[in-house]
Amino acid sequence: LRQAGYDLSIQQIFQHRTIAALAQHAAHSGPVADAEPVVPFALIGDEDRAALPADVVDAYPLSQIQTGMIVEMLSGDGRNTYHNVNTFRIPDEQPFSEAALREAVRLVSARHDMLRTSMHLTGYSQPLQLVHAEVEIPLSIHDLRDLTTEQQRAKEIELLHQERATLFDLTTAPLIRLNVHLESDHSWRLTFTQTHAITEGWSYHTLLMELLEAYRCLRDEVPLALPQPPAVRYADFIAAELESLDNEDDRAYWQHITDTHVPLMLPAGWGDEPSGTEPERLHLWVPYGDLESGLRGLAAAARTSLKSVLLAAHVKVLGMLTPEPAFHTGLVAHGRLEATGGDRVLGMHLNTVPFPADRSARTWRELVEQVFDQETAIWGHRRYPLPAIQRNTGGSERLLDVMFDYQDFHQVDSDSVDLGDSFHDAPTEFGFSVLAQAGRLTLVSSTSLVSGANGERLVGMYRRVLEAMAADPTGDARATYLPETETVQLLEEWNRAVTIPGEECVHHAFERQAATTPDALALTFEDTHLTYRELNERANKIAHHLIEQGAAPETLVAVCLERGIDLIPTILGVLKSGAGYLPLDPSNPVERLGYILDHARAQIVVTQQQHTDLVSTIHQGRTVVLDSIEDATTIENQVISNPITNSRPDNLIYVIYTSGSTGTPKGVTLTHANVWRLLASVRE
Repeated sequence: LRQAGYDLSIQQIFQHRTIAALAQHAAHSGPVADAEPVVPFALIGDEDRAALPADVVDAYPLSQIQTGMIVEMLSGDGRNTYHNVNTFRIPDEQPFSEAALREAVRLVSARHDMLRTSMHLTGYSQPLQLVHAEVEIPLSIHDLRDLTTEQQRAKEIELLHQERATLFDLTTAPLIRLNVHLESDHSWRLTFTQTHAITEGWSYHTLLMELLEAYRCLRDEVPLALPQPPAVRYADFIAAELESLDNEDDRAYWQHITDTHVPLMLPAGWGDEPSGTEPERLHLWVPYGDLESGLRGLAAAARTSLKSVLLAAHVKVLGMLTPEPAFHTGLVAHGRLEATGGDRVLGMHLNTVPFPADRSARTWRELVEQVFDQETAIWGHRRYPLPAIQRNTGGSERLLDVMFDYQDFHQVDSDSVDLGDSFHDAPTEFGFSVLAQAGRLTLVSSTSLVSGANGERLVGMYRRVLEAMAADPTGDARATYLPETETVQLLEEWNRAVTIPGEECVHHAFERQAATTPDALALTFEDTHLTYRELNERANKIAHHLIEQGAAPETLVAVCLERGIDLIPTILGVLKSGAGYLPLDPSNPVERLGYILDHARAQIVVTQQQHTDLVSTIHQGRTVVLDSIEDATTIENQVISNPITNSRPDNLIYVIYTSGSTGTPKGVTLTHANVWRLLASVRE
C-alpha cells in the first residue's frame, strides 16, 4: 500500500476503500505474487543473444519509458533531462571508514541487476539493457573538514554542477557514481549521480538505506544480515509491460480516456515573453503541514488516503485554469510487481498516465471519492506505457505537459539520514509538475509557461483550495478559490462600496455640467463642433417645441434619426421635455419599426426629411422633421433657457426593444434613477 502512495495505519486498513479497490483490480495487476520469474535471456531472440558480450548474465528490452528518458537526456538541449543528482547528509558519531563504504558498495552492486546494467539503443534488433556479472561503481571521497561551512557548501555546489553536466556513456556499466564529502567528524554527505532510466525515488531511497546498513555493519565489524535478493527481478517488470502492450483492454481503456478528455493546457500568456535566453526553472512551495489534520479528516470521511485528497486539490486547481469540461493531466503511477520482495527491486518502475477529470463533484468529499475511484480504475491498466498511449492518439503534440507525483519514502530512517538537509536535482520534460511530499507541494515549471508572478498566483490557488478542503468535507467544490491577494483585490479594492449622490434626472446633470464648462467642446461630428453651451441651447429649443406638441413626463417621443450632429441634441431635448425617448433605427425593417411604434404608443416622432416616407407608413400622429423649413424655423425661434418641467428621477427615460429572435420584440423600460445610479457608480 505504501508503494501505491497510501499512508494508512493498521487501524485504518480494515473497512477501507483501498482494500476493496486493490482486490477488485488484482486480476489485472500483472504477475501474481511469487509466480515463477522470467528466466534469464528469455525476453530476447537467439540472434541478439549470440551477439552479447561474454560478461553479460542477462539481457532484456528497454521499457518504453526508459527509452523515452534516454532520448530526452541525449536531446542535446543542454538541460541533461533525466540525468539526476541526489545528495543526503549522514549524521554519524563514528569516524568515517572509506574501506567499509567501498566494500558496502561492492556488496550492494552484486545484489542488484540494475546497478550492473548498461543500455544500448543500437547494435541489436531492438533497444536492450544488458546486466553484467561484475562492475565497479565509481566512489570519490572529498575531505572538507578543514573548510568553513560556507567553503564546504561552495565545494559541494561546484561538484553538483559538475555531476549534472557530465553524462554517462550508456553502453558502459554502471550508470551510477557516488561521491562522499566529509563535513566534520560527526557528519558526511553522500551523493548519487545516476541516469533516471535505472532508478526512481523509491529505488534510490531503498539503495541508500541498504548501503548505509551494510556500511555500518562492516565498519563496526558486526554480522551483516541483509535479506536475500528477491526472486523477482527488473526483467519481470519488463515482461509485465510487454504483456500490457499486447492487452487490447489496456489499449482500449487509454484510448477512451484520450478520446473523451482533452489534454490540460496552462493558460496562454501566463509565461514570460521570449527574451532570447534559456527560460529559467521555477521552484515554488505550498506548505500544507498545518492543514494536515483537516486534510486527513477529509480522507477519513471519504474512506481514502491523503494522496487522493492532494490529487483532488491538484485536479480542482487545474479545473479553474481551463474552460474545458473534461480534461486529463499526468499522474505518476508505479508498476512494481505484487510479488514478495518486489519493493526491493531497483529499477525504473514509473509510468506517467493521463488522469481524467471533470467538474461534476459538488462537495470536497464527493470530489475526493471521485478521484480515488478513478485511481483504482487506472490501477489495472497502469503498466501500459505513456509512449504507446501517445502513439495511439495519432497526434504529434505532446500528450501530457502537466504532471502530479505523490511521494512517501518511509523506508528512510530519519535517525540515519538528515532528510531536511538533502538535495535533489531531477529535471523532467514536463512543462509544469507538482510534487507532494513531506507536508508541502512543490511546483516546478519553466518560466516560458508560468512566469514568477503567475507562479505565485498558483501557489495562492493551491493553498486556498487546501484550506477549504481541510475546513469542511462538505464545502463547495464548484466555487472559485483565488489567491488571498486577488480575493481582497476583487471584493474590497475593486468592489468598494460607492456612495452615490442623491438621485436626479439625467438632463439636470447635463445642465449642471453645461453651466460649469460652457465653452468646453461637447460634441463633434465630421467638421461640426458644439460646445456645452451650444449643445444645451440647441437641446432646449427642441425641448420647448416638443412640449408644445404634447411631450410630458411618462410619455414617449420616438427618435428616428441617423447618427449625426442632430442625434444628441434631440435625445437631450426629449429628456428636457420630460418625456422618455424611443429609439427607431431607420435601417431596421419597416415591419419591426411599425410594431415597436404601435406597441410603445409613442405619440410624437422626431425624424429628418430623408425618412419621412418611412415614418408616414408607420405613424399617423404628430411628426417633427428637424430639417424641414416649418419645424426648423419653429425650433430656431424657441427660447434657449432650460425648460421647467415636473420631471422626477422615477420617470421613464427610454424604452429599448429586444431583437425578437425568440418571439415578438419586448420593450424594456428604464427610469432616470436607473441610469443615474449607473453613471454615478462608474464615474471614477
